[in-house]
Order: sequence, then structure tokens, then C-alpha cells
Amino acid sequence: MYLFLISPNNSGKSVISQYIAQRFDFYLPPFTNNEGQFAPEVAPIMRDRPWDETRQFDWRFIKSIWDGLLRASGHSVFLEASPPNMLRVSAIREAFGAEARFIYSISDPYSYCGSCMYRYKTQDNPATIETLVSGWLFRARRQRQNIEAFPDVPKISYESFCSSPETVDRAVSRLLPGRRPVDHALSFIGKAAGYGGIVNLNARNIAFFEYPEVETISTSLAREPDLLQFFGYELLTRGRYEEIREKAPHLWEAGRSRRMQWSQLDLSPS
Repeated sequence: MYLFLISPNNSGKSVISQYIAQRFDFYLPPFTNNEGQFAPEVAPIMRDRPWDETRQFDWRFIKSIWDGLLRASGHSVFLEASPPNMLRVSAIREAFGAEARFIYSISDPYSYCGSCMYRYKTQDNPATIETLVSGWLFRARRQRQNIEAFPDVPKISYESFCSSPETVDRAVSRLLPGRRPVDHALSFIGKAAGYGGIVNLNARNIAFFEYPEVETISTSLAREPDLLQFFGYELLTRGRYEEIREKAPHLWEAGRSRRMQWSQLDLSPS
């Protein structure tokens, strides 16, 4: 059996997948970012222009490799959360059939942009705020298409997960009747480990931007208000920006520290 967490990159996918795997004793691939796309046998396929919508994968071969990994793990459910899967939900459903279950997730666009800017912009990758907003809009459009095409699939957000993780427990139990979460101590790797577990890091990511940069993000987002409304997000006003800083000062300072370190590399946003 497979559970696909369909989520954009830089949107809380790692902490959500780690949480689900531990709560339900699922197999989470041990490769980069805990994503099946990085299994050595399938990486040449799945990492070849993964965000190119025209690319078609040999899902029968991929499934055969993943089936072997699942058998060797001793688990009964493979939890897969490679972000580019969001472009190929129909193909995955066709290839995996009754063995596949899905959960859709997404996160705040400002947080997404802050996380991407910090992690990906280098001298060889001249990312701009505009290109990152375009990236969120592209992913959000595709996620809306997925939701509208398959409305039976449970839908969550990174923010709702952080505030109430048990909503994910209920979603998984609904998809896989008979599966119940195990109540035990959880451990995380990556960003969640650094903050002691499940913590909404949006404030840290948003703090990476000065408010004029936030306005640049808002200008692009405002061109597609229906998309924001669909996912329950709003344009970030100056008042809300200041409120986030006041409510989470330790995360805000962490974001400012990230910005200072990044700025010292002379890679300021264009």
C-alpha cells in the first residue's frame, strides 16, 4: 500500500511526512529529504526535469523498485512525498490503482517564497522574488486542479497541521481503515529538529523579507485572487506583518539572522 503526500516543496512536507510515518509506522524512504524520487534506481528518471509537465515517467518500473524497498523495510505502507508528484497525480493513480491513497497539502505563499529564497538563491541560481512567487502560483494552480479532479482526497495545509496535528491522524485513519496512530514520543530531522518538533515556521520565513519585498510578493499574488481565496490565504498587510513579528519574536529573530547571513554573501534579492 502507498500513501502519497502531494505537496509543493518548501511547504512543510518533511515534517508532515515524518510525523505520519512515526505515528502510523509507515515506511519513509531514507534518501534525500525522505523522498522516493531519490532512490538510486529511480533518480535518473524522476530527477530528469522533474518539474517539466511534459515529462512522462515509467511508473511501472518505479513502482517495482519501491515495492522492493517496502518489502525489505518490513512495513506495509510506503509514504511517498516527492513534491514533483503533484504534476502527475493522474498517472500515479492509474499506475498504482487500489494500492494508492492521497493527501493534498499546501502552505502560505509568503513563507514559501522566504524559504525558497534562503535555500536556493546562489550566484549560479539568480532567483528573484518574482520568479519564486510564480513558482508558488504554478504549484497552487496545479494543486487546485488536483483537488477539483479528485475531490474525495483529504486536504490539509501546513498551518492547519501545525495547529492541530490530529487532523492528519484522522485523515490517514479515514484513508486506511483499521490504522490507528500510535501514541509515543516523536523525533524529527531537519528544521523541525532544530525547533523541538512541530512548530509553525512561517514567521521565520516571512521575517526574511523587508516589508517592501512583501509588497512585491503581494503585487504578483493579487493578480490571482481566486487562487488565494481557494486555499484560504490573504494578501499580507503591513499590520499583519507587524503582528506576526510581535507574536513570534524568537522565530522572527531567527529569520532576521538568516537574512543577515544570506546578505553577507552579496546575493540580495534583485
